[in-house]
Amino acid sequence: MFDWSFKTKGARMSRWKYLSAAVLVAAIIAVVVVLYFSNAPRGTAGDNREQKAVLEQPLGEGESVSTRFNLGSPGSHPLGEDQPSGNARESRTPELNEIRDRASKLMGVGRYQEALNELLDGYRAIRSDRSRGSIAKMQVLMHAIGRLAHKYENATYALRDLQRDALDDFYRHPEGRDGPLEIATLNRVLGDDAKTITLYDSLPAGDTRKRGLALVAYSAFAENQRYSEAAAAKPYGSMIQALDAGIKAFAADMSPADRSALHAKIVSDTAMNIEVLAGAGHVDDALELARRLFIFDDAKSTEETVAKHLERAKAASTGFSVSASNPPAPDPKPGHHTANP
Repeated sequence: MFDWSFKTKGARMSRWKYLSAAVLVAAIIAVVVVLYFSNAPRGTAGDNREQKAVLEQPLGEGESVSTRFNLGSPGSHPLGEDQPSGNARESRTPELNEIRDRASKLMGVGRYQEALNELLDGYRAIRSDRSRGSIAKMQVLMHAIGRLAHKYENATYALRDLQRDALDDFYRHPEGRDGPLEIATLNRVLGDDAKTITLYDSLPAGDTRKRGLALVAYSAFAENQRYSEAAAAKPYGSMIQALDAGIKAFAADMSPADRSALHAKIVSDTAMNIEVLAGAGHVDDALELARRLFIFDDAKSTEETVAKHLERAKAASTGFSVSASNPPAPDPKPGHHTANP
């Protein structure tokens, strides 16, 4: 029987400042997705660096990474069809930053339909290009349309049409490399992660594309207590990197409201990761991740959040109890501070 006991051993420290929660979390997710696909045998080191660089580009004026999403437009060509070849494809592909900058300026003055057209045109060009790294650029534009959809309803209609187009294309070309990830990303932007789980289940066992789907819809897999699949999509090392990145971002200047939002996001996301690890049977990793979280913040509320997630994992598993009374592991490393004042 496993005894889940958590408490921070270490001195309290001053709060770290940080970047916006939405920017941090969505950027981490996007980078992890790209890093996964860059490990597939089809790419080169240069291709992988290009994908990572795309997703690390700074936001345009007024832009939030948490809503960077769009896909094509009604009537746009499905993936793999009507593609120009060779140098013609390269010359027809616009620069991603230019697309985003133009759209951001248009949105800034309330010209939403023109901004939507700009993003859709850029997306169509990249979608037709289909060179390596295109899917990463497409994801950035998907988020941009998703942001616009919060202000302009036509953007939501465009996303719905593109979602249908992407599904139709997948049914015609089920072997497509990026089709499932495109669909999953659209589903994510539209709040349809349940459809991604359905797509995941429709793919054969051993299909390497399934991991990308589970990563995009990670929270939905965790909420549905499909822990083994979620843990396979997001390895323990990636969870540690995400927490470390969040703590580092916490040191940046930010408003009190943004500080509170990022703090809550770090705690909630890490608690979910602990739940996934525990539910998947990775007990030692779950304990170590909890120890690191409590070094960052040993507040009672944080312990309670972790305990709730562990209770969920317990409901799907057997053989361990949850307690928040004993330290899980060694003293905190020098330089790590609690988030409490």
